[in-house]
Amino acid sequence: MHLNRREFCVGTALSSLPLSTLAQGNAEIVVGQSVPTTGPLATLAGPLIIGTQVYFDQVNASGGVNGSKIKLVTMDDNFQPDRTHENVKKLISADKAIAILNTCGAPNSDGLITKNILSAAGVPLIGPYTASVLVRSRKSPLAYFVASGAGEEADAVVKQIKSMGLTKLGVMYQNDLFGQDGLAEVTRATKAEGIQLVGTGKFERNAEDIEPAIDELGKSAPQAIVMFGPGATTAKFVAGYRKKYGVRSMLISSSAGSVDAIVAATGQQNAAGIGLIQVVPNPANPTVRIAGEYRSALAKFGPKGAQISSYGMQGFITAKVLVEGLKRGGGRDAASLVQGLNSIRAWEMGGITMDFSGGNRQGSRFADIGIIGSSGRLLN
Repeated sequence: MHLNRREFCVGTALSSLPLSTLAQGNAEIVVGQSVPTTGPLATLAGPLIIGTQVYFDQVNASGGVNGSKIKLVTMDDNFQPDRTHENVKKLISADKAIAILNTCGAPNSDGLITKNILSAAGVPLIGPYTASVLVRSRKSPLAYFVASGAGEEADAVVKQIKSMGLTKLGVMYQNDLFGQDGLAEVTRATKAEGIQLVGTGKFERNAEDIEPAIDELGKSAPQAIVMFGPGATTAKFVAGYRKKYGVRSMLISSSAGSVDAIVAATGQQNAAGIGLIQVVPNPANPTVRIAGEYRSALAKFGPKGAQISSYGMQGFITAKVLVEGLKRGGGRDAASLVQGLNSIRAWEMGGITMDFSGGNRQGSRFADIGIIGSSGRLLN
């Protein structure tokens, strides 16, 4: 189902999201995204879509790019890999999308590469929302990652734990490509830093019951737990672990976690002190230029009541990378876009640097750890 009406609903809890005004003159530049507007990642998809859209709206309000305005066509995949792959085929063949953005999940993104969906059409995937090392290891020339992966996240969190004098670590992970990569990378990093991995707790994708994972980690009594799960599941784990085992373990979420979801699940007081790995700058940071650009665009073009978020920030960055590629390529088709993206070298975006030159597809290696404060907001 195409969600290309003037307003569309992302689940029952999300606001209507305005799409850009269609171009009246030259042909539009169509870009597509298959994202989970329903299902377990719907709370992630809403801000991600909004962050992407407000940048395109800002560009369109100034006349567009290369003489055309950008139209974003969105399809819901319910976080199901097969639906993602079919949606992307339709976006490319029926909607003539010259790029695909923001696919969520490792298998969702991986299949676009391994099934040759991207290569058959010569269409790039920009900003896939996955930390998976495996997906990155495919080295697809058409997959452009705008955020750090599980390797950088694991290094950042293990070094932080070591600096605090902690020596016993546990890992909560979703049993799929994303979670398995997280576990593997944390295992590698702990060995390098001399930290002991004392326990793990896993759960299946889209699982409702995560009590076994909570209990497995509770029994091993780690000093800190790194959580590689979707935002809603991570919040559920935090609430369950705190209820059963109190504050004996420091809890740190991967970048897939959600501050708002954690605060909603645990309460503001219990959420204080929980860490979150960030692969984009804190959108609330008043000293970071791109964060200010995002906040300004959200205030001007976002739906009423839209809140800043790291998810939205990543969508904003993805959209900005696409537009930069179009500008550099000088055209309105996939081939010129790819040419433009490949020319991006050490591009300072105002708090994060992007580089796709020389065949590199890991555009950014930014990784930081924020802590939820007593106000329920993320602090750096």
